[in-house]
Amino acid sequence: MKRRFATMVIALPLMTGGFVFAEDPMPPAKADAMQADHKVMTKRLSQCMGKDVYNQAGKKIGDIKDIVLDGGTNRISYAVVSYGGVLGVGDKLFAVPWRALESREVEPDKVFLNVSEDTMKNAPGFDKNSWPDMANATFRDQIDRYYNDAGKKDKDAKHEGQRTDDMKAADKGGPVKDGLTWCRRVSAVIGADVRNASNENLGSIDDIVVDAHNGKVHYAVLSFGGIMGMGDKLFAIPIKSLATKADDDKFVLDVPKDRLKEAPGFNKKNWPDFADPQFRSSVDDYYSTGREVKKSDTAKTE
Repeated sequence: MKRRFATMVIALPLMTGGFVFAEDPMPPAKADAMQADHKVMTKRLSQCMGKDVYNQAGKKIGDIKDIVLDGGTNRISYAVVSYGGVLGVGDKLFAVPWRALESREVEPDKVFLNVSEDTMKNAPGFDKNSWPDMANATFRDQIDRYYNDAGKKDKDAKHEGQRTDDMKAADKGGPVKDGLTWCRRVSAVIGADVRNASNENLGSIDDIVVDAHNGKVHYAVLSFGGIMGMGDKLFAIPIKSLATKADDDKFVLDVPKDRLKEAPGFNKKNWPDFADPQFRSSVDDYYSTGREVKKSDTAKTE
């Protein structure tokens, strides 16, 4: 049976310089350790969708069409970029590792791609109407290897045939990348139904909040609507509290209704600062122990 995975996508990391890749992708634990001294910065993925992409010379070259999220690691893997014909690549889309992108505090509405024009032109892409299986190990290894090599030197076109074969193999499904439990596009995650363990509808996912430095997904922001008598409030749910299956579009939140009714929420017009340690700790504690969240003065998340 042909395996299909919807693709989930997430916020882009905030970095300050050009990218240099190691020969092998950096393990998440090591990446977290390297970011430990950095101030936590959070992004809402809904606000990353559609962002303009620029080269290092400041020329607009395309925009972000979607973001791919990985279950199991709960991280962003790729931004799906369209170059809009600027580079002579037509209607193709490109899965770009999030670590190849740079966001700058002084230009928050822009995203910069730290690769040469030749690298972009020769990158493996796919037709916008025929997405590959982004959980496929062959596809991921091909993309990661290409950009790893591009971090050291520009690629020429001599391996184009092999890349095409790899794309075809990924499109047919196949072995899933180790460690993945699901893989989805952010556009498919935002708006997804959330149910409890009894399959009762609780609401839907309004947004995803990630750590901008390392791409780690921290919270799904849920809207329970009027079902739980919660009006227009939104609720930050630790991503680890949500479960889903690779072949299921919905998410399951196994939390008793009485706990949800007492859960800390916020007005959709006044978002909390998800980078605030006190806020994050109190929300995490509530869903792990049921303790009440302490109120604090917080700025808005971008």
